[in-house]
Amino acid sequence: MIVSFYILNSAQFASHQVGGAFNFIYSIKDVASSSFSYTVSSQDTYYLWLDHGTGLSNTAETVYFQRSIVTHDTFRLELGFIFIAVAVVDLVFAVRIRTPKTPTLPPPVPTVAPRNP
Repeated sequence: MIVSFYILNSAQFASHQVGGAFNFIYSIKDVASSSFSYTVSSQDTYYLWLDHGTGLSNTAETVYFQRSIVTHDTFRLELGFIFIAVAVVDLVFAVRIRTPKTPTLPPPVPTVAPRNP
């Protein structure tokens, strides 16, 4: 059966719920089968909206979705590891470099010769 697929963010979905304009981020319109890949760049609640058109209220359809979520930015993660490594090296050098000891003077040389018994 022919369907249309839309991705809406939370503001667009809320606007549509109160009768506002139907705005969307991404769409695939009037297809029987399709695949897509979409990446979002901001944290929000996203809604997947399927529109069957009119006259399909008693018809069942099965829709399969597979998603993958990446929750970290690889560059920032690697940069964090670099900063941790630099901090560890700095700590090692800070512990190994000690303040110089005050020089110790040798004992004074006796001025009187010792007696032999």
